Amino acid sequence: MPLASTLRQEPCLIPADCFNRMRIMQKRQGGSLVFALPGLSDNLMQVNGVHWQCWNRPLNTLLLTWHDFRIGERHDLAAPIGCTLSVHHSYSRTIIHRVYDSVEAYCVQSLPPPEQFTLLKI
Repeated sequence: MPLASTLRQEPCLIPADCFNRMRIMQKRQGGSLVFALPGLSDNLMQVNGVHWQCWNRPLNTLLLTWHDFRIGERHDLAAPIGCTLSVHHSYSRTIIHRVYDSVEAYCVQSLPPPEQFTLLKI
């Protein structure tokens, strides 16, 4: 896919639950993931250890990139991950919140939360 210029960059926080699930899925898949976004089938996510990118297939363009993950700054697995969000296309404004919701839906669908369990029974 073609490269894209950056319209703007801003700090961003990714919820811990979503980030942690994505990392687990990456490890299970060998490091990279490519998937269509639920409810936004024209958009494709490419996830690797360096960045998460949202591409629009009909426009054949990069919309958004999450990068510069500051994993070392968190002291708790439940803490959100700081990163930088780069916006590459003006269309991103119309779908950004739906992309967030769709990525979270994909994480829950692909890696459901664990069932209630007890580690030790007394």
